[in-house]
Amino acid sequence: MAKLIPYVIKYLKELIKTYSASYPRCTEVTTFTNIEVRELTSRELKIGYDAERGFVGHGVGGDPLFECSSYDKLVFFSKDGRYRVIPPPERHFVDGGMAFCGKAERDQEYTMVYADKESGFSYLKRFSLGGFILDKEYRATPEGSEILLIQAGVPESIYVKYKPAKAQRIHQQVFQPADIPVKGAKARGNQMTAKRIANLATSKPRWWNDDEETLKGHLL
Repeated sequence: MAKLIPYVIKYLKELIKTYSASYPRCTEVTTFTNIEVRELTSRELKIGYDAERGFVGHGVGGDPLFECSSYDKLVFFSKDGRYRVIPPPERHFVDGGMAFCGKAERDQEYTMVYADKESGFSYLKRFSLGGFILDKEYRATPEGSEILLIQAGVPESIYVKYKPAKAQRIHQQVFQPADIPVKGAKARGNQMTAKRIANLATSKPRWWNDDEETLKGHLL
């Protein structure tokens, strides 16, 4: 046995020397890296929204929204300003109609415009969710209000077209959301206008009148 091991080593070295050029190695020596489970599953669920029935989730057909992982948390904003954070649902009913759905992240910034139906005033706010408890209902706007626009991030401008009114001189304005600070989700926001809003857009829309003098919106 003592002589067998040196003999085998010498024999294998001779084989390598004789045949290595004709039979190169087909495998590669490497190391394994850690792979996050969330990366592997980041697109396992396809979230859809059935606007007619009010259901959203990975078991819903309807309009495709985005892909996510079962480890993600999703936030749902209703048009009346309520919101809730839950794990990706198979089917979740959004009472009052859905204004926004996306992945919930504590520090993600959102931009929102909402109208207070009682006063008629409209407000602009930038906010982040901050901490939250799963499946608990919160409010991002006062009761009796309606979300007119909400999106993740901060658009450069918001184009506003007002509803026609007697003796009204200003028919459209541009607002810059970056002019206001980021606050909590419960903050009221800054008053945009007392005029009734007909249309909103975050890029210049077709209904915008370039020939009309447009004043920059002032946020109170």
